[in-house]
Amino acid sequence: MPLNQIEGITKINSVPLKEPKDLYIGDLLSCVMANIEEGSLWLTTQTNLNVIAIGHLHELAGIIFVEDMQPEDAVIQKAKECQIALYTYPKSAYHLALEITKMGLAYVL
Repeated sequence: MPLNQIEGITKINSVPLKEPKDLYIGDLLSCVMANIEEGSLWLTTQTNLNVIAIGHLHELAGIIFVEDMQPEDAVIQKAKECQIALYTYPKSAYHLALEITKMGLAYVL
């Protein structure tokens, strides 16, 4: 997946991105937990440890923290333990979804 081709995407940890099956945008953790599909790539502003718990539970392909949100070191470490790829992006989830769509959703996902 060519995430590195999208301007502003920065990899946070060394875990390789799994092949995403879907893209999910959401910040209300209870809604995300109830609705995200296994193997999705998740765009969120949430940066706490619960994000990693949801990522692990749903075997997510990766998590992108949008709006320049930065997780704490404990979150990064837990993601590494759970083998979840983490990225940050300076703009909104909507803007990133547009960039992914411009590249061709099927190509990126």
